[in-house]
Amino acid sequence: MKNSGSSLASMDGNKEIQWILDSGASHHMTPFSSILEGIPSLEKPFYITVPMGNTVLVERVGNLKLDRNIKLPNVLIVPDYS
Repeated sequence: MKNSGSSLASMDGNKEIQWILDSGASHHMTPFSSILEGIPSLEKPFYITVPMGNTVLVERVGNLKLDRNIKLPNVLIVPDYS
């Protein structure tokens, strides 16, 4: 995990994943379910509008452990968001 000001990088196997940190964000999102823990299917899936303007379905959420002191709960898994 590297910290570069307003972004972080984590690893998914051998692939580095860049995170853009936005303290004003309504939700944290990722297309990478493999980096999350505790991923239940939502009882009531819902749609969100992503910054590119398209609407996508959210069916699962998970928890992201950025390091031993930082954990993001309820990260939305948005497979089409990259």
